[in-house]
Amino acid sequence: MQVCLVLLLPPVCGGRLTQLSASIETPNYPEPHPQDMDCVWRITAPEGHQIRLKVVDFQLESSDNCSIDYLEIRNGNFSDSPLMGKFCSNNMQAGTAMYSSSNSLYLNFVSTSYFFGFERGFKINYDSGATGCGGLLSTATGGFRSPHYPHQNPHSSECFWTITVSAGNRLNLYFDHLDLESDSDCSVQFVEVRDSDRTGQLLGRFCDKSATPEFITSVTNSLWVKYRSQSSYSGTGFSARYDINCSSVNFESHVGVIESPNYPESYPYKANCSWRIQAPIGNTFKLHIVALKLETGLDDRCGADNLTFMTFYADYDIPNDSKTLCGYWPPQYIETIGDVINLQFVSDDLKENEGFRLEWQVIGCGGGLSALNGHFQLQNATNEGAYQCEWTITVPLGRKINLEITKLDLECKTGSVEVYAGRNRDGPRLLHQCHSTSSSLMISSPSNTMFVYLHYQDYSPKFEASYKSVDGGCGGRLTAHSGVLLSEEHTKKYPPDSECEWLLELEKSYIIAFSLQAFQMETDQYCNTSYVKIYDGSSSNAPLIKSFCGGDKPNIPATFKSKSNMIFVHLQTGGKKSSYIFDASYTTSCGATLNADKVGSIFSHAFGPQECLWYIVSKIPTRKVSMTVVDFELSCEKGEYLYFTDGLDPTPTINGASQNKYCGNSFPPTFYSQGSAMTVKLVTKGQVEFEADYSSADDACGGKYKATDSNFHGQFISPWYPDNYPNNLECVWELEPLAGNGIELSFLAIELEVRNSSFEKIFIERCVNGKNIARLYGLKTAFTKTFTDKVWIKFRTNKEGTSTGFTATWGPSFVNYLTQNQGKLDFLNGKKDTDYKWIITVDEAFKVNLTVFFLCTGSSNYVKIYDGAEREGGILFKQEQSMSDKKMLISSTNQITIKVRVRSSVKLTIIWNSIISEDHKVEGCGSILKAQNFPQNLTSPGYPDNYPDNTDCWWIIKAPLSSTVVVNITTMAIERQGPDCASSDYVEFLDGGSRKRRSLGQYCGSKRDSLQIRSLHHTLEVHFKSDKTRNFTGFVLSYEIGCGGMLNPASKISSPNYPEQYPPYQNCTWQVSALPGRTILLDFEENFSIAEPKVFTPNSSCSGDYIQLFNGEDSYAPPLVAPNSSSTDGKYCGTVSPRSTETGSSFLMAEFISDKSGSGSGFSFNVSEVEVGCGGHLDLTYERPSGYFTSPNYPRNYSHNLDCIWVIKAPPTKEVQVDFKGSFSVEYSE
Repeated sequence: MQVCLVLLLPPVCGGRLTQLSASIETPNYPEPHPQDMDCVWRITAPEGHQIRLKVVDFQLESSDNCSIDYLEIRNGNFSDSPLMGKFCSNNMQAGTAMYSSSNSLYLNFVSTSYFFGFERGFKINYDSGATGCGGLLSTATGGFRSPHYPHQNPHSSECFWTITVSAGNRLNLYFDHLDLESDSDCSVQFVEVRDSDRTGQLLGRFCDKSATPEFITSVTNSLWVKYRSQSSYSGTGFSARYDINCSSVNFESHVGVIESPNYPESYPYKANCSWRIQAPIGNTFKLHIVALKLETGLDDRCGADNLTFMTFYADYDIPNDSKTLCGYWPPQYIETIGDVINLQFVSDDLKENEGFRLEWQVIGCGGGLSALNGHFQLQNATNEGAYQCEWTITVPLGRKINLEITKLDLECKTGSVEVYAGRNRDGPRLLHQCHSTSSSLMISSPSNTMFVYLHYQDYSPKFEASYKSVDGGCGGRLTAHSGVLLSEEHTKKYPPDSECEWLLELEKSYIIAFSLQAFQMETDQYCNTSYVKIYDGSSSNAPLIKSFCGGDKPNIPATFKSKSNMIFVHLQTGGKKSSYIFDASYTTSCGATLNADKVGSIFSHAFGPQECLWYIVSKIPTRKVSMTVVDFELSCEKGEYLYFTDGLDPTPTINGASQNKYCGNSFPPTFYSQGSAMTVKLVTKGQVEFEADYSSADDACGGKYKATDSNFHGQFISPWYPDNYPNNLECVWELEPLAGNGIELSFLAIELEVRNSSFEKIFIERCVNGKNIARLYGLKTAFTKTFTDKVWIKFRTNKEGTSTGFTATWGPSFVNYLTQNQGKLDFLNGKKDTDYKWIITVDEAFKVNLTVFFLCTGSSNYVKIYDGAEREGGILFKQEQSMSDKKMLISSTNQITIKVRVRSSVKLTIIWNSIISEDHKVEGCGSILKAQNFPQNLTSPGYPDNYPDNTDCWWIIKAPLSSTVVVNITTMAIERQGPDCASSDYVEFLDGGSRKRRSLGQYCGSKRDSLQIRSLHHTLEVHFKSDKTRNFTGFVLSYEIGCGGMLNPASKISSPNYPEQYPPYQNCTWQVSALPGRTILLDFEENFSIAEPKVFTPNSSCSGDYIQLFNGEDSYAPPLVAPNSSSTDGKYCGTVSPRSTETGSSFLMAEFISDKSGSGSGFSFNVSEVEVGCGGHLDLTYERPSGYFTSPNYPRNYSHNLDCIWVIKAPPTKEVQVDFKGSFSVEYSE
C-alpha cells in the first residue's frame, strides 16, 4: 500500500521590504485571493527618500466604508501611523500614484471569511525617490519633484539631484510637468540637466515646458539635475521621472563595466538590453564575469532569462564566436577574438533574479604611461588586417617630455605614426611620419602631456620608443599665495603650437582671485586651436569658470574668483602667428569652500576694504546648511553688508538681495538654505567684527544617526523647516552614540500646532514605540536632555493645523558615568573650548585596569586621568601631545575620572576592565556572593559545630547598582572577652567595597533576637575573625537586596519590583551626590502609580504610600517640589508622574514609604548631573501659595562669578513675602 501525504500550507503574504523597488501582490494574484487573510507589508527606503506607490491593478470586494475586504495604507512604519486611506474597489483605481512623507509605509491587506468572492486582488509597484530640495537616486525607475510641488515654492532655492543607475546603462529623464517663470535665456528660474555630475556635459537648461524635449538621455549612467527658483516669481515647479535605458548602448573605452538593470537588486521583467563595445582596430578583449545569476527556464537551455554575447571584427559582419549564458556562473575570465563585442540581455515575465556584472579590458597595443621615464614598443605585429595603437604620456606639471623614436619601419601606403601635444589628437601635432628611418626621431612637448598614435594595415611594422621628463616647458604647479603665469621663456609671449597647463593650488581655507591682464591670439571661431580655458578645480574635468577663444577681446583686466582652493588653466596656441600674448596673475581671496557636514566657523577681522565669499556645501544632497551669526557689527553708511543666498551663486537674486542682506549691529536670524549649498558674501570698507557658525541640518522625515569618527555631532529639523511642516506626518529619528559616550539632545526651538484637544507632539523614547521619556508639544524655547544610550525621537502631526516645527542638535554628553566592569571609550573632537568628563566606576572591592590605546591631539588640548574623583584623586596620567605607544594604568580605588579639554582636534581610545583589589582578595575562607530579591543564608565555618581557631574569613556581598544589601543575623554565639569585641572573636560588617569603607559594627557574644544591618552602598563586606582560645558555634545570617542607597548621578531610582506591584512595609532612602557646583536633574517615567489614601482628610494627602523628595543630603533639607505640582512638602502619590525638576544644590535625598493598605506599580526616575543654574521665574498660585529657593550648592559654599536673578510672581491683588530661613552667609561688600 502506498500513502501520499499532501501538506497544505497557507499562502505567504506580507513581510519587510527594503529593496529600492519591487512589487506587492495579494496571494495567488492574478487568481482570486483566499479568504480570511491579514497581510502586513512594511516598506523602508533609504533615509532622505520617499516611497511612490503605483497601482497596476486593483480589484477588491466593494462595500460600504470598505468593511469587507480592504487595503489600509499608513504614512509610517507602524500600525498606528497616520492613515493615508482605506481602499477597496469603491475608491481605488489602476494608475493611481501615492507618495509617502517619510521613508517608510505600512500596508495592511485584510480579507474576511464572510463572503467568497472572485476578485483577483491587487498588484502595486513601488520605487523610492528623493524628497525635499535635492537627493541621491539609484533605483532603475523613480521620480522627484521640486520643493512644495504642486504648490508654489515660497523661497528662492537651489536644489541638486544626482541619479545613478547600474553601470553600463543610460537614463531617460522625463518632465511630466514644468511650470516656471520663463525668460529668454532661462537665467532666473530653470532646471539644468548635466551628464554625470555638475562638471559634466550640459544636456539642457529648461524653463518652458513647450521647449522641453519629450525626454533627455544621458551619456553615462548618471545625471545631475539643478533646480533654481525665485520666490518672487509664480509657478508650481516641476515633476520629473526617469527610467533606465539599456538599448543600443555603445562603448569605445579600454576598460569598463556593464551590469544588468537595477543590479545588485533584481532585474525587471521583460527586459531587452543590448550593448556594443568597440576596441581600437585589431585589438581584442578580456572579459571578467564577476557575477551572474539568471533564471534558467524549464528546459535548462536558457529559454527564459539569458545573456548572449557575440564577437567579431569591425570590418566583417560574421561573428567569430557566440555564447549564451543563464543560471548561476561562478566568477571567471573569457578571452575573445575580435575587436567588437555585442551583448544582449533578455528576461521574461515569470521570475527575476540578481542579474549580472561584467567587466572588460582591451588586450593589445597602447595604454597610459605616467612614470617620469619610460619605454614602449609594438609587439607581435602581423601583416594581416588593420590595427590602431594609442599611448598617452603624462608627467607632473612643470615638466616637459622628450620623446625618442629609436626604431620605425613603415610604408606610407600602409600606415603612419603621429605625435601630438596634449592628451589626444585634438592638441597641436608635433610629428607625422609614414616611412621608415634609420636614425632616431627626437620630439619635445611644450608641456607635461603627449599623445602617440600609430596605425597600420596589412603590414608588419616595427616601432620602438622611449621618453624622459625634464624640467621646463610652460605651465606648472603654483602654490604661493600670489604669482604670475609665464611661458617657458618666462615672458608673456608664447610660440606657436604651444600647449600649457597650470595648476594653482592653495590651502583649503582660501579661494583664488584670477586676473587676466592681456590676451592676443589668432582668430579661432570654434575654440579648437587657440584658446585659454580656466577651470574651478584641479583639472579640465572641473567646472569651467571662463574660456577665451582666439580673436576674443575681453575687457582688461578681467578678474574671476574660484569656488575652491584650486584653479586649472589650459592654454593652447595655434600655428599661424609667430607669437601669442597671454598675461595672467593670481592671488588669494578672502573666503573658502567648506564642508557643512563638519561643524565650523567663518570670521573676518578686516582692517580695510575686503570682499569675502564662502561656499558652504553639504556632501549629502538631502541636507540643508544652517548659519548662525555670533559676532556682527557692519556700517550701513559705508556700504558694508552681509549677504546670504541659497546655492553656489554669489549674485544677489531679485528678491533675495534685500531679504537676506544685513548691516548694522543687530544679529541676523539663523539662516537655513533650501538645498545643500549656501553662499555667504561679506563686503567691508574698514575695521569690522564678524563671526558665524555653520553646520548641516537634515530635514528628511526621520533617519538613523550613528556617531562615527567623521560624524560626532549633528543637527536635524522638522520637514520644510523653517516653513510649516506638512500634515499627517510620522517621522522617527534614531541617535546612537560612540562607545563610552552619552548623547546630549537639544531642541533649540519648538513650535507645534495646538488645536483644541488635538496635539502635535514630539515623543522621546528609549526604543521604537517604547515608553515615553518625554513628550514635547506647543511652544517651547529650548529643551535639553542627556541619554546614556540609543534614543528615538518620534514626531507626529495631525491633519488639521500646522506650524514651523523644530530644530534639534545632538552630540556627545559633557559628563558620562560608566558603571560597567569592562568597556571601551572612543572620543573625537567635540565642541571647541569645552571640557568633557568620564567617571568610570567598577564594582566595589575592585580596581580599574585602564589602557590608553590611541591619542592624537592638536595644540592646547590635554587629557588628564585621575585616581578616583577629580576633586580628591591624584593625577595618574596627563598628556598634551599625541602618543603612539599605549599606556597602562591601574587605580587604587574602584573609580577613575578622565577629563579632556578640547581646544582643537583630538582623538582618544581607551579600554578598561576591573581587577580585584589586593586587600579584597578572598583566599581560603570566604567568597564573593551575589544578593538576590529573596533571602540567602551565610554561616560561619563549621556551623552548627564550633568554628575553628585562628579563622580569618572575608565575604563580599554584592547587590545591583542603585540598591543596598540587607543582612539579618538570626543566630549568634561568638566568644566575647572584655567590654568590646576587638580583643576576642567577632564578626564585622563594612559598608562599601572601597578603601574608605566604614564599619557598620563589630558583633560578638550571643544574640537571641534578630539583628538587621543595612548598607548604604551596593556592596557589603562580612569579616569573621577568631583567635586561638575558646570557640563556639558561630553565626547564621541571611542577606538579600534592599532598596535605597548612596548613588552618583546618571543612575536610575525605582521602587522595589518596578514596574510590578511594590510590596508593603517598604522604607527606602536614596542619597545622590553630584560634583560641587553642579545640580541634579530628576526625570520621571510616565508609568507612575502609588496608592492614595482611601479616605481623604485635609491632612491625609499622600499619608500612606508616597515618595518624598528633599533638596539636600538629608531629611532636614527643604522639600523638592516639581513644577506645576500641588505638593508643598515634596510628597507624591497617585497616578500622575511629577514633571522633570532640578535640585538647587548638588545633593538629593529621596524616601519611599509604603504601608499595608494598598499598592501600585510604583515609580522610576533617572537622575543626571547638570551644570549649575541659578535664578529663574517662580510662579505662586492659589493652589501653591508658597515656595522656596536657595543659593547655588546650598548649604555648601556657592561658586565664584555667579549672577543670579529670581523673578517671583503672585496672582493679581496679592503681594510677595520673602523670608530667609536657616543660615545666611554672603561675602560682605561695600
